[in-house]
Amino acid sequence: MSALEMKLVEYFLHPAVQARHFNPALFWEPLSATNPFGRLRVNARDLEALLVSIIQPEAARGRSPAH
Repeated sequence: MSALEMKLVEYFLHPAVQARHFNPALFWEPLSATNPFGRLRVNARDLEALLVSIIQPEAARGRSPAH
């Protein structure tokens, strides 16, 4: 698994993403019955953009967070 793919799994497991109740099978082909993170079904950069926009919505909009 590449560094980007490992980062995507980490992002997917973030509480903000988990709160969306996405099924990993939308984005990955399961590696096994116990590991849903096998081969990506989608473009890695597109998935990264989606997950980051959920975790850090202010960054996705190009704004810095209010202090």
